Amino acid sequence: MKAQPVPMKTTNISIDEATIINLANLAPFKIVRYEVPGKFRYLKDKNKFGRFHNALKEQLPKPYYFYSYDEPTPAIYVLYEREAEVLPLEIEFLSAEEFKQQEMKIADFTGKKLHIIIKLLLAKYFESRDNKNIEAFVSQGKYYILAERMKDDRGFICLEIELKQHYPAQEFSVIGRATRFIKCEKDEIKPGYKAIYPYFFSRMGPIGGQTFLRPLKPSKIEKWEKEIFRINRHSSAPAQLAYHSVKKPEATRGYTLYKFIEKFIQFLKGYGITAIQKERNFLKHKSQLQDPNLQISNLGIIYLFDNRLNKATIPIEAYQKLLQEKYQSELGISFEVITEAELAPPKPLLVIQDYKEADFEENGKLYGEEDPYKRFYKAHPDIPKQSVNVNLNSNNEDYLEYGILELDKSFDYRFRVCFNELYLKDIILNKRDVRYLLGLTEILQLHLAQFKLQEYVFVRNRKSHPILLYVKDGHFEFVDLRAPEGKVLRDTVLEGYGLDWLNDIEQPILAKYKKNKSEDEFKPYDFILGPGRQIIEIEDIEEQILYAYEEITKRKDDTKVKYSIEGLKLAPHYDRVKAPSLTLEQCQNYDEFLDSLDLPEISFAELTNKEGKYWEDIVRVLAIEPNKNGKYDVKKLKAAYQRLGLFLSDKGKGAIEGYQGIWYDSEQCYMVGSTAGINDKQSRANLIRKFHVHSGEDKLEIKLFLETLAIKFVRNEQYTVYPYPFHLIDLYVGINEFK
Repeated sequence: MKAQPVPMKTTNISIDEATIINLANLAPFKIVRYEVPGKFRYLKDKNKFGRFHNALKEQLPKPYYFYSYDEPTPAIYVLYEREAEVLPLEIEFLSAEEFKQQEMKIADFTGKKLHIIIKLLLAKYFESRDNKNIEAFVSQGKYYILAERMKDDRGFICLEIELKQHYPAQEFSVIGRATRFIKCEKDEIKPGYKAIYPYFFSRMGPIGGQTFLRPLKPSKIEKWEKEIFRINRHSSAPAQLAYHSVKKPEATRGYTLYKFIEKFIQFLKGYGITAIQKERNFLKHKSQLQDPNLQISNLGIIYLFDNRLNKATIPIEAYQKLLQEKYQSELGISFEVITEAELAPPKPLLVIQDYKEADFEENGKLYGEEDPYKRFYKAHPDIPKQSVNVNLNSNNEDYLEYGILELDKSFDYRFRVCFNELYLKDIILNKRDVRYLLGLTEILQLHLAQFKLQEYVFVRNRKSHPILLYVKDGHFEFVDLRAPEGKVLRDTVLEGYGLDWLNDIEQPILAKYKKNKSEDEFKPYDFILGPGRQIIEIEDIEEQILYAYEEITKRKDDTKVKYSIEGLKLAPHYDRVKAPSLTLEQCQNYDEFLDSLDLPEISFAELTNKEGKYWEDIVRVLAIEPNKNGKYDVKKLKAAYQRLGLFLSDKGKGAIEGYQGIWYDSEQCYMVGSTAGINDKQSRANLIRKFHVHSGEDKLEIKLFLETLAIKFVRNEQYTVYPYPFHLIDLYVGINEFK
């Protein structure tokens, strides 16, 4: 039976531009453009945006949008009521004169400038009133919705809402970034801070019941009597907000985005604007790979090198024994200790260390000492090696006094990742035959006889360090495109595909990735180039799926709904609910137990409450055995009801579609989920990416590239999110870091 596509809503909204151009509902408003002095763009002041917005707060009580990329100068667009007085604006640190102003027409905001109207209405959506009920809209150009209260009651985790237009589709990505807010005492706010930093108060929004954190005018801070909050950012510990939680879905990024999109679309409708939430029809990719992991046994021997600072307390031979006992039988590899004098490039090396890079930085535990990692890697750049830290001690005084590790789940995962990385580095540095790695293409020949993965060229640019990867004479070749000789080799390789880098790729495609028009510096990009003049760009389209939160809520609530006793009986439906774990006799005993309750109705939650009065009877009549943790559960009872369409799982089909597996659609978009079902939380969203085919679309074999995502050796026991040759490029860059 042919697989059916699964519809999934996403974080994108589509706008019907015609409903804006002919919009009568915007007639009560006028849009005024203020021209910002052009020198704003060139001010070398890291606080210029904060100073600019804080100055505007005191002057503008209307929804506004600051468009810093407007031409010929940056501009402020303000949404005024039709009869309202247009206010003069002046920013002292930019100009002593008022900004030039001009009333715009709706027709001025079509095409690429549609985002200006939508972002003005976004500001209108977040419009607030102060405690005197006098209109006083204030904005920092950012908008925040409370998602979760911090456990210590010091503040909140909010979503910073941003809309990003995708032209010419007239779609907008709704982006939500987790942002931490903490309480701020007035004496912490120094006089100079008020002009630079934003300070906030919380207020229930006028729409949808969501709580917004709103900026305060600087002039109001001193007399403000309620709690004041400030943004708290730490690069080493950024704000975290789960994308989805089985137990508390309402305190997640996904749910907060879902509710905002729902309410914002309704809000736009109130102004006559037709907007819809985008829906994609995804198909699940069924991988042909029988074993998607690396054959680690091909390594044979992994050599152990002791690069610890404390080598006396625990001898390196203790780690050798530990690893040998665990992995010789499981993975078919053995371990030998080696000294630095015995090192040679062909030998794959596991480097044991007892420190972190941060330990040698200022304020680190080992600040001032030489970092053995850097010394060793500079001394031996051509040896395939991978380091692992065996010290989990956090005690400052006795930091290097630690015990031998236990190979628990965490360390087992860590070592398996190390073995995978060693295997790949060995292939790269020692130029092993690619068939050891690309065997999956032979499996695919039954269906994709025309193409093989090794016939493609992969180009990745990270931190303005572009690298090209291709296969020559059965092994990988890496080309650094920064070097003149690398560019010459690139052009020679591409000539075999009928491609010219400058005319086919750089000029028509890479312009959007240029950081500076006058410099040859590019933002990150990824390309696959192949037979038949194929040019395939892998794009992050800034789109995520949203789960069916209405259905999730319904399913959670369903267990609390009271059902009639007759409606809960199982024996009459045994032909539909029967399973090896639930016999007909057990169903009959269960039904008799329900009759004995002498109740007209009861909820599933009440019936199966482990603290309730019926729990022991449920365990007895259904002969429930304890699980491996010695605990009892009602999984088999719930599974029986689910076969009848009752008490459906809120983490299964129809609720969180797309969490598990690899998915693709007819637009060559794809999404990579987990290899297993959700347990408790999903930390990050599954991003949607696209194989954007610029040339050779008729030759694209998308399933070939989807197979390269199904391997599990880049992220241990997890799929990879880019075709794995791009990871090989990352490894190559890392290997050459110390050369």
